[in-house]
Amino acid sequence: MKLSAADHQALRSAGFTPLGPVFGNHVRRAVVGRLDCGATVSPAQPQEEVLTSAVDDALGQLKRKSLHADGVIGIKVTEKQPVGRATEVSVTGVAVRADGDVRPQVPFLTDLDGRDFAKLVHSGWVPCGLALGIAAVVAHHVEQPFAIGTSLANRELLQHSAVVRDVQQRARAHLRLDCKRLYGAGLVLGQATVRMREPHCWMNRLGQKDNTWRLELPWSPPAQGERELHGRDLYAEAVFTATAIVRFGTPVVAPLTIVPVSAR
Repeated sequence: MKLSAADHQALRSAGFTPLGPVFGNHVRRAVVGRLDCGATVSPAQPQEEVLTSAVDDALGQLKRKSLHADGVIGIKVTEKQPVGRATEVSVTGVAVRADGDVRPQVPFLTDLDGRDFAKLVHSGWVPCGLALGIAAVVAHHVEQPFAIGTSLANRELLQHSAVVRDVQQRARAHLRLDCKRLYGAGLVLGQATVRMREPHCWMNRLGQKDNTWRLELPWSPPAQGERELHGRDLYAEAVFTATAIVRFGTPVVAPLTIVPVSAR
């Protein structure tokens, strides 16, 4: 994260001094290809645990590199696959230090930028931790091409919609649990990313008849004349971050100036 002049000024007004950027990264091999898929959307528990562990390890590196700071603001989590099935997680942020004598026992983490962090402090709230909502779901892909017979049809891909909806709901549920773990009174949502892939299905589905899948699917089956293509999965993962906050003191409120407009 790059602090702007406005961020620097806001941090100074809240009694904090930026020290510089810090980062942490972790690379782990995640076997995304072996997913226990089915006709309905289900959690991809192994991949979810791998991604959560990788983010926790990257945040741990971030904390170790900010020992002389009181906190890290503007945290951003980035996930990518540089080679093969290896998952690389990187976290970046800016270390800050309080100007006074009151300091937390451990550095706090937040994904708020300098201006939003200053607004939070001036309002009487402080971050108590970075809550994570990481989820992964999978379903066997049922192909529904645009061509129906000899004509084209525009329509919603109901299976894709169900996968995205379920992974977001699962990520939000994990955010609420992480907020309770951090003893936060509330959350300020920051980053929310969802990524979908179509890996090859490792289970042998080619021998099953099309009607087997059509009877189990909760969405509309392909119309007559369409062709289903098996052998792929729909895999989606979501990474949500939010700042857990607690009340610290009385909010700083500027005095209200009242000017009479009536003639005396």
